[in-house]
Amino acid sequence: MRKILSYMAIVAVLAAGAACSAVEETDGGGVVSVSTSENAVSVTSSGATVNAVIFGDAGSVTDRGVFWSAEAGFDVGTAEKTSAESLSGSAFSVTLTDLQAETTYYARAYAETADGISTGEEISFTTLAAGAQAVLPELRIPEVSDISPESATVSSAVEVTEAAGVSERGICYSTEPEPTVDDTRIPDAESGFGEFSVSLENLTDGTTYYVRAYAVSPAGVAYSGEVSFTARFVPKAPVVAFVSEKVGNIDFTTASVTIRIVDNGGEAPSEYGVAYGTDPDNLDQVYNETTNAIDGEGNAVIDITGLEENTTYYIKARAVNSSGTGLSDNMLHFHTAIDGGDGLKYYVLDPISVTVDGVAVELEFLDRNLGAKRVAESKDDYEAYGWMFQWGRRADGHQKVTWTDASTGTFELEAAANSEAPEDRTTEDGSPVYYASGESDWVLDPNKATAEDTRLNWYWGAKEEDPLYSTGGTNNPCPEGFRVPKAIEWTAITNLATNKDMIFDLLKVPSAGYVVITTSKITFSKMTSAAYLWSADSGTGKGVTNNQDENFAGYVMFTTNKAVRGMQKAYAMPVRCVKIYEN
Repeated sequence: MRKILSYMAIVAVLAAGAACSAVEETDGGGVVSVSTSENAVSVTSSGATVNAVIFGDAGSVTDRGVFWSAEAGFDVGTAEKTSAESLSGSAFSVTLTDLQAETTYYARAYAETADGISTGEEISFTTLAAGAQAVLPELRIPEVSDISPESATVSSAVEVTEAAGVSERGICYSTEPEPTVDDTRIPDAESGFGEFSVSLENLTDGTTYYVRAYAVSPAGVAYSGEVSFTARFVPKAPVVAFVSEKVGNIDFTTASVTIRIVDNGGEAPSEYGVAYGTDPDNLDQVYNETTNAIDGEGNAVIDITGLEENTTYYIKARAVNSSGTGLSDNMLHFHTAIDGGDGLKYYVLDPISVTVDGVAVELEFLDRNLGAKRVAESKDDYEAYGWMFQWGRRADGHQKVTWTDASTGTFELEAAANSEAPEDRTTEDGSPVYYASGESDWVLDPNKATAEDTRLNWYWGAKEEDPLYSTGGTNNPCPEGFRVPKAIEWTAITNLATNKDMIFDLLKVPSAGYVVITTSKITFSKMTSAAYLWSADSGTGKGVTNNQDENFAGYVMFTTNKAVRGMQKAYAMPVRCVKIYEN
């Protein structure tokens, strides 16, 4: 790659870009004028090259060269004079020799005809220190952007080195490789070191151009590495967004969302759909829609398939063209449906932002009580009451109830005294029964059990010694990844929803009431008076305000603004599960 032009090449280059100032004429009569190029080049400790160009009848010139002196504003009659070696052409250069090191000199080009001598503007330059070598500046390989059929923007930079000052910088280009400043060049408006960009105009559509950055310094003309581009229409990556913030048609392995191609970048997308994953920071999967076409408004329904049941997904709208991939700025998330058994299907509500024990968290609840056939349509919608659990007891069938109206249900089980229950708390033939409340309740207070006590298995995860504590406890009745809410979590919800009307609006919790279990009977109580729900805490646990004894467990009653209180464990109430989160 050529790094320095010959003197004559430099002459033509710099002369072409030099500004023409007023010409001092002696008696040239206007036959010619001469312009001195703005800066000397190839400056050393003892010499320099000054370039110039003649305007007018160059053929009439009998002598041309440079007047020079160590004094500014010198008189050409007393200055040193060095003639050019040739009279051919309009541009010429003169090499000055035997100069003093580290000295500032002043020079003016001249051209002599039969009518007199014309001189150009005065320039200055400083020779280098003795023994110093002039160093060419270094340039960054250009980057081409904003390409169109007629124009492009080219950016580069003059890198900082020990090189002397840069008097001109810019871009040169050609339809042939290795362009120089003898080809088309576009100077930058500024000079010196640093970044710069220029616009190439009047290009020809479909033509390939070769581009280099250049910089003029006392050491000569330096060039960057070369790049090429073709003047043509270049599409941009698509701009894509979601039409709605809600994901619809969520099922066990499928979901739907509508995206919009806001701007296709000038080219129809080759792919469109969503990028998705279970980690919001790593959307490592792609779903491309193949059935639903983009309509006239740029919308397309994306029917996502191949998902995992009971899994939270994060998604961004996605579209691809030949220029790149566009992703939506915002990210949506959804949770696939959950198989609750017995023909039940659960979904997950949008997160609720609350403060739990001084920490900001987002609680994600199931959309209905465990065992509910549907989301409640009203507070007295008994089809949405769901199952009625004794506190801490696993979903062993005891909880199932057939509701006949808003205040009546039927269990196929009999009540049994605690003394009648075997040690593992089930009947001999394995069928579940309801255990009666009493002095020794149907489960031991887990806060009083030891780590070795097998009775730790008789409650929801309220004690850390339970091997399954972090996932809701050994008897956790909720689907995988969910658990019974803690008392302090229900307290946080009561700060948002202070009565059953508000809790219904927030969580669609119906007023199922509770069931009283005694040795002789099962009694439905207060079916429509309030919304009751169990917490995972025993009656002496954190957040249970009335500090009941081991026969009691925490529940929340949404009638007025009440904190979590204690209810006998043998009584039965609905369960609404919350997603397990790190805390």
